[in-house]
Amino acid sequence: MKIRFPWQKDSVGRKLSSVESFLDKKLTPVKPRTNFVSDLRYQLVGLEQKKAIAIPAKTIQSGLVIAGAALSVFFVLVTGIRALVSLLAALGLIHQVNKQMDNANPVISHPAV
Repeated sequence: MKIRFPWQKDSVGRKLSSVESFLDKKLTPVKPRTNFVSDLRYQLVGLEQKKAIAIPAKTIQSGLVIAGAALSVFFVLVTGIRALVSLLAALGLIHQVNKQMDNANPVISHPAV
């Protein structure tokens, strides 16, 4: 690919327009045969009946993406709930241990002298 500088832009435009005008003079439009057009349409598109029966790939792809997103959201929610339950259980254990420690070691108050 050739690098074109801004000062070369006008010459490129002139060259392009001269090529276009040359092609316009030399090339003439051709009317294609109907057999050729119908055969080409058949090769590119296929039968119209196939089109009605088949599910487009875009629909399948979109469905899979939506299903994957829903599954991901589900797993994130389950993981979040599990983390919350674990946190609450850990806090409960800490509270229970602190309570047992307080009961095992009662604070002895000294009378004021």
